[in-house]
Amino acid sequence: MMPSSAIPIYNETNAFWEIKLDSSPESVLEYTKIKALENIKCAKEKHANLKEYDYAYKLYSI
Repeated sequence: MMPSSAIPIYNETNAFWEIKLDSSPESVLEYTKIKALENIKCAKEKHANLKEYDYAYKLYSI
């Protein structure tokens, strides 16, 4: 096993790992809000495309 194989790859885990620095806390907050809404939209689209035989469908369709 290579040492680099244990490091998370971008977008492999969560958007939480993305760091945004900007000129003010307000601009960072606005960026974070936009990013969160994009992630929610993406998650809803992926959830809508799940099939009944998908494992995640069983987990989130209770």
